[in-house]
Amino acid sequence: MSAGVIDIGSSSIKLIIGEKEKEEIKILESLRNPIPLGANTFLKGRISQDTINQTINFLERYKQVLQEYAVTEIRVVATTAVREARNRDIFIETVQRKTGFNVEVFNIGDIIYYIDVFLSHKLKKTYPIHDKNLLIVELGAGSVDVSVMERGYTLMNLGIPIGTLFLRQFMSQLGGSLEETHLAVQEYIENEMLYLKKM
Repeated sequence: MSAGVIDIGSSSIKLIIGEKEKEEIKILESLRNPIPLGANTFLKGRISQDTINQTINFLERYKQVLQEYAVTEIRVVATTAVREARNRDIFIETVQRKTGFNVEVFNIGDIIYYIDVFLSHKLKKTYPIHDKNLLIVELGAGSVDVSVMERGYTLMNLGIPIGTLFLRQFMSQLGGSLEETHLAVQEYIENEMLYLKKM
């Protein structure tokens, strides 16, 4: 039986279709299309109508591909750019109405949970993570998501707005020389990391 996942990220939309083969997942199809969701949210605080329309167009194409593979198990998830948009509810409702897809917006804990599941599967023979204490860090376009785990139990989840696209947007709004911009970004990152350093 095959299943499909659509990931609505900050800089792209991705579709992966796979099926289980023994203990592994065989990838049947993998598609990726760039889209400026994060550029909208991190700069203007909301997703533009043009970007919503682009998203729907890509999702309609993905829907056709899913139908070609006769996939019935489908999950559509979104991360930082949708989560932090002021018009996220409008975005989700429009996508559902136009495509039939129900978008699940991941919080930081959700993202770290799936990273943990992936690591548990991939490293189960070489690094039994449920017997160790871990610091898991995921660098995304919108944020750096951090989880502190003790023998498989999550002690803390934290999202820090210093993702690659977020910082690029931040730098574009700064005036001054290149050196001044780098100092401002460095100061911003250090301030955002203060809470983590105290833990």
